[in-house]
Amino acid sequence: MRSISRAMASGPGSRFGRLAAHWLVVVIALAALVLLFFNKLAFSNLILARGDTFLYFYPYWTAAAEALRGGRVPLWNPDIFMGAPMLANSQVGFFYPLNWPIWLLLPTPYAVSASILIHLLIAGLGTYLAGRRAMGLGRAAALFAAALFALGGYLTAQVEHVNQLQGLAWLPWYFAALAPVVVAGNDARGWRAVASGAMGVGILFALQLLAGHTQTAFISGVAISLWAMFHRLIGGRMGERGVGAWVRVGLVIGAGVALAALLAAVQLLPTLELAGQSSRQGGLSLNEVLSFSWHPLHLTRALLPAYGTALFSEYVAFLPLTALVLAVVGAWGWRKSPIVRPWVLLALVMFILALGRFTPVYYLLGRVPGFDLFRVPARWLSVAALAIALLAGYGWQRLRHFAEIGSPAAERQAM
Repeated sequence: MRSISRAMASGPGSRFGRLAAHWLVVVIALAALVLLFFNKLAFSNLILARGDTFLYFYPYWTAAAEALRGGRVPLWNPDIFMGAPMLANSQVGFFYPLNWPIWLLLPTPYAVSASILIHLLIAGLGTYLAGRRAMGLGRAAALFAAALFALGGYLTAQVEHVNQLQGLAWLPWYFAALAPVVVAGNDARGWRAVASGAMGVGILFALQLLAGHTQTAFISGVAISLWAMFHRLIGGRMGERGVGAWVRVGLVIGAGVALAALLAAVQLLPTLELAGQSSRQGGLSLNEVLSFSWHPLHLTRALLPAYGTALFSEYVAFLPLTALVLAVVGAWGWRKSPIVRPWVLLALVMFILALGRFTPVYYLLGRVPGFDLFRVPARWLSVAALAIALLAGYGWQRLRHFAEIGSPAAERQAM
């Protein structure tokens, strides 16, 4: 009887139950942190009443919600200029699946508030999963990293830009989806890992494109490509796999992009037609591409809480001082932990790209197709913020490990 009960306790149902219980705890913990941090947004009748939220998203979301409730597709907006395409403006996010429920259930200002809270939770859950899969963090360290990214300076400064926040919430999920192929290399799952990775990347790209912030999708694509390349060159196990590793990662990303194009075609096709009639036709001027670059003199004020005049929200990426110290501790582990090296290098590259006009690199990139379509180089800070959060989680884990080694219990066990 005991052997039977042990078998039942270790069976698939028991493992699924433990996994479900574990994720329930993670979701509750992160949701509680988000609600506590944004308690006024969640539990009062206050709304965001400034900037792009008030002047741009409230009107567009109101029109989109009215069209949805009326059972029609809003092809045209007669209320601005002498009329303008509406569906083709991807920033409306009409086909983004997470918009429909809140548009139908809530008045527009509260729908925006709900979307902010939901996507901060999504960002935290994705960071937790990325920390577990892509950096091998323990549960506590991954939860710590998730809180730092979801409630850190960069994401919370972007709540005014609703569609940008929606896209950024999916950024850490890419690394979780790619980890079985990039970090583990040719594992036992083989091509199944490639197929599931491609599907995950495709769905994530499609969600970002449907959310309506194309630059976030572009930044995510560049970031995961660089991260995979860094793993191939300096990141341990994948670096020992030869040409097969390059092929697998290339297939995952390429197939993912193709799948995303199919899934998001209903939005992409009208948007591309509109873009051909806009100022982005043929790319922006170099001066426009370099606008809103991250000034080097903003470094300390961007990474630390600012005193006096607040920085422009695009330049804000601050974290608590203890988190920055832990990130340095985590980054210092690059010598002994190959899995850390790609994240350190990725953070450095993102900081350089964020400098924009203050580095010669962007004067070259600003003429490259893709890069020439977007302003605000400072937005590369989003990836750096994620990398720092994960490195801080790794740093916390390292310190806990050292503390446990030096504890009296460990010494007695060694004796």
